[in-house]
Amino acid sequence: RSDGRRAWACSSDGRPTAVRPARGDSSDAGPLFSFGLVADVQYADRENGMSKSTGNVKQYRATPGLLGEAVGKWLQRADTLDFVLNLGDTIDGNETDEGALHDLEVVAEVFDRLGNIKAHHVLGNHCLAAPRDMLLQRLGMPHAYYTADIAPGWRLVTLDTTEMSNNSRYPQCSYQHVESIEFAQTHPPNLYPYMTSYNGGISSVQMRWLRSQLQSARANSERVVIACHHPVGQGSCRPTHMAWNCVDIQEAIVSSGVVPLVLSGHDHPGGYARNQDTHFVTLHGMLEAPSGSTAFAVVNVFPDAIEFEGYGVVPCRKLGIPKVADWSASAARVQ
Repeated sequence: RSDGRRAWACSSDGRPTAVRPARGDSSDAGPLFSFGLVADVQYADRENGMSKSTGNVKQYRATPGLLGEAVGKWLQRADTLDFVLNLGDTIDGNETDEGALHDLEVVAEVFDRLGNIKAHHVLGNHCLAAPRDMLLQRLGMPHAYYTADIAPGWRLVTLDTTEMSNNSRYPQCSYQHVESIEFAQTHPPNLYPYMTSYNGGISSVQMRWLRSQLQSARANSERVVIACHHPVGQGSCRPTHMAWNCVDIQEAIVSSGVVPLVLSGHDHPGGYARNQDTHFVTLHGMLEAPSGSTAFAVVNVFPDAIEFEGYGVVPCRKLGIPKVADWSASAARVQ
């Protein structure tokens, strides 16, 4: 649609500023759709902490305020923003379910301010400090992993990379728990650096569902944006923060030929990698944004490019994607 939305570039302080698009630029006609993006809000009512892996300060009590500022920015764009995507670890965790649910309510009420702007959420490992069923209900998630139509010819596919983990919250008799044990036994941490207690993966059932979604998208000439908490693209984050079965997930995504963008959180310093025509972006965590800064984005999707308007520590990016004819040819090659 042509709606006169502006193109953006980063100013010297890293914040987006409006620029006039060059003649013939893809942004002349306006983006196909736009959405807000945030990861690792990780609220808790506790004093600041220090990250052992990054050395950054974790400002637990500050994140609802930072999220509120992000919501305010998104609301300023309400007439052109199609949805908001939260990449997980909405809360940090608490000693009791009741405490975790209280923390969840604090953050959920900030997301509620979006009003008619739909918020899509994914589960993160810290989220599971609260019971699964109550998480899904309060965040308005139809399932732990799900799909949604986000624009003509585009679908969002969310994954639950906590399904197979040390703390999945599934019963010991469940296939999710059994697969978690079996996978861990055959993937020792000394050989697989991503086999840490704070990571996780998707079960064989979810993998079949993912492949079916990608096959359906290809059959319908659709493109797919995938969202999951744990990064799955090699090189898009530190190896110690990848999903357990990242290799298989990445293979399914890239070989499908229909996924230009995969979005993840979890590794707070952020990251980026590209594999063939798929961009893997790890968003900076809001929890570890420096004092006086922030971490969120607005993403504008064009027919041939995806542009990130980064705020705070999140960089601005322009990622090229194949044009429709080239994309169709790329998808055909992998069938």
